[in-house]
Amino acid sequence: MEKIVDFETAQLRMMTREEVCELFHTNTNILAMLESIGILKPIKIGKNYMYTQFDIYDFLQVYKGKDLSNRIKAMEAFEEVNYSGLQLQGK
Repeated sequence: MEKIVDFETAQLRMMTREEVCELFHTNTNILAMLESIGILKPIKIGKNYMYTQFDIYDFLQVYKGKDLSNRIKAMEAFEEVNYSGLQLQGK
């Protein structure tokens, strides 16, 4: 019997660091860099760091077209995403 899962439940499915690395075709060092900058925010459950599928989807939407290939470019993208709207609101 096939289990029917609603959209909200599917968004809450947790992914491990290894699953996210496989999804992005990258390694844990890049993922750790994105975490340290604040681009990706894992949830620590026991000894594991996990991500919801919703967080991964949100990351892909927000950082679409951005260069995150190294720490400097990732930090620039993070600042652009998080601070560009603040400057416009202040005018």
